[in-house]
Amino acid sequence: RAALGDSGCPAAREAMARNLDAAGEATPFVRLPQSDLIAEDIAYDTAHRRFFVSSVRHGGLLVFDPAGKPLTFRGPERDSLWSLMALRVDDRRHRLWLTTACLREGARYRSADSGRTAVLCYDLDHGQRLGRWEPRRDGTARVLGDMTLGPDGTAYLTESLQGAVYTVSPVLDSLRTLLPAGTFPSPQTPAVTPDGQRLLVADYSLGIAVVQLGSRVVSWMPHAANVAVTGIDGLYVAGQALLAIQNGTQPERVVMLQVNPEFDRIEDWSAIESGTPGFGDPTHGVMVGPEFYYIANSGWDRVNATDPAAPMGAGDPPRIMRASRREHH
Repeated sequence: RAALGDSGCPAAREAMARNLDAAGEATPFVRLPQSDLIAEDIAYDTAHRRFFVSSVRHGGLLVFDPAGKPLTFRGPERDSLWSLMALRVDDRRHRLWLTTACLREGARYRSADSGRTAVLCYDLDHGQRLGRWEPRRDGTARVLGDMTLGPDGTAYLTESLQGAVYTVSPVLDSLRTLLPAGTFPSPQTPAVTPDGQRLLVADYSLGIAVVQLGSRVVSWMPHAANVAVTGIDGLYVAGQALLAIQNGTQPERVVMLQVNPEFDRIEDWSAIESGTPGFGDPTHGVMVGPEFYYIANSGWDRVNATDPAAPMGAGDPPRIMRASRREHH
């Protein structure tokens, strides 16, 4: 390690200072209607040309078209869900997947349901519920917080409190354990590699894990020394790259991680958005063709830490931002 007087330290300090510089390539897309939504995730339905955004505070879905015009989707409204968390659309099978959890931040919190969580699947054409699955109720608090879909329609779900990974197959039969509790300290959004053989799991404190879906062996993705991979909440495959939303870094940011052709090492990174005014806490995003849409200023930073159910601090409503990955080729 270099001592404080070594010549390498000024260069390192200068590089660290540059990381704090504001950088922004994204443009505003939609301003959401309420400041206290706690907007968590976003998904896009290609067939019906509509976006879905989940609300932790109000436990409902916001639905709008590509011009920002509000739409309706009745399915989840009939189920009196708790806080809504992860969202994914299966365009091929016309399904909407979502997770829900009984959180104190939510207006629908009930102490009798505290610690419960579930994943649900709906038909996109008619809003009919196709299934609901809940982990075994044994008094252990769980949150199915993040999710992705494999090319075969399998849902992969991370459980953020106990560190497990679950699956639901495309035949919608049952919730199964892929990796047991304790596998990860703080798993966030998973992503399936283009070959469909590996699951990448963003862990908030450790980086990006690589799960071999055949053997269930877990390793950690190596990366270049100039790349930070902790604090990732959202993780997405975008061509020959990964898009990561880091709300556990200073500053919070959205970055593109360049990977090698085998998708097993991160070579470099570039910032899409970092430290710009009003950026707030970003959470999750979705690829729509070459465009990346993501939630900025979600509202999580305005939740009362002592009493999550208390009114949130004043602030602007969440925004959906849009960036093109073509700019990074």
